Amino acid sequence: MTPYDFIYKVITTLLLNDNTFIYPRFDKYTGHLIGLYPLKPITVEIVIDQSDQYFIKFLFENGDTYTLPYENIIHLRKHYGQNDIFGGNGSSGDHEAILKTISINDSLLQGIDNAIKSSMQIKGIVKMNGMLSETDKKKQRELFDSALSDSVNTKGSSIIPIDLKSEYIPLDVDPKLIDKDTLEFLQSKILDYFGVSVPIFTSKYTEEEFNSFYESTIEPLAIQLSEAFSIGLLTNNQLERGEEIIFYSERLQYASWNTKVTAIEKLMSLGIMSLNESRALLGLEPIEGGNKRLQSLNFVDADKANQYQVGTEEPKDENNS
Repeated sequence: MTPYDFIYKVITTLLLNDNTFIYPRFDKYTGHLIGLYPLKPITVEIVIDQSDQYFIKFLFENGDTYTLPYENIIHLRKHYGQNDIFGGNGSSGDHEAILKTISINDSLLQGIDNAIKSSMQIKGIVKMNGMLSETDKKKQRELFDSALSDSVNTKGSSIIPIDLKSEYIPLDVDPKLIDKDTLEFLQSKILDYFGVSVPIFTSKYTEEEFNSFYESTIEPLAIQLSEAFSIGLLTNNQLERGEEIIFYSERLQYASWNTKVTAIEKLMSLGIMSLNESRALLGLEPIEGGNKRLQSLNFVDADKANQYQVGTEEPKDENNS
C-alpha cells in the first residue's frame, strides 16, 4: 500500500464511520515500527477490565475477533457527542441527516426520469366515428399501427394521415421538471456535510476558494492525523522532548504562478527555502548543490541591530582582556 492509498483509506473510513482505527505493528525484538494497518471491522466495542484499563474489541467480516489495549491503537474520530470514546452515537457513524437529503435527491431524480418517460408516451387518441365490431376495431388498430410504423421507418416521422371517419384528439402532456435552484440546493447540502463546496467538487475553484477549503477541511484533518499518530507511535519521553509526527500538505502547490513566485522571492531572502525547494514549487527537477539556503544581507540579528546601526563595538570579556 502506497502512502497515498494509506491516507486515502484512513480518511475514507473516517468520513464513512466517523471513526477510523490504525494498528501499528512493531518488531518484538528491536521495537522498530514494521507497518501501519488501517482496520475495517464490522463492530467495535470498548471493554474495561477490573483495573480500569481500556481494551478495544474488533469483530471483522470473516468472523475473527481481536481484543487489543486501547492505547496500542491509533484512533481518529470525527465528532464528539454522546459517546465518550467514539463520539456521536457509536463507532459505526450516524449519517441520518445526510441520508435524508440523499433520499430526497434520489426521489427528485426518479421524478425527472418519470417526467421524461411520460413526455414520450401517448400524445393523443384516434377516435373512430361510428359503431365498430370487435373485428373492425382490431382491423383499424392494425391499419393504424402499420401506418405509424411505415411513417417512422421510411420518413422518420410519427405523423400519419387519417380519413374523415377518424378524429384525432390530442392529449395535453405537461411533465413538471424540478427547477435548477432546488437541485443545486440539494447538491450543495450534500457537499456541505463533507466540507466540500461546489467549486471544489467540480474542480473550478479560484485560489481564494481553495485556500478556504484548505483551512476549513484539509488543515484540521492534517492536525488531527499529526496528533493521533504522535500519541500512538511515540513514547512518553519522546513526547516530553517535543518530538512529534507531522503530516505536511504542500499548500503552495495549488497556488497561482504569481503567488508561487512572490513566495519564493520573500522566503528565499529570509533563508527559509532552499534552491531545490523553490524549484520543486515551480515543478522543476532538483539540481546538484541546490539544497543550499541563500539569505539577503539586508537582514541582521535583532540582538546586534543597535551595534550594526551606530557602529558600537561589542563589550569585551574582562577575563579575556
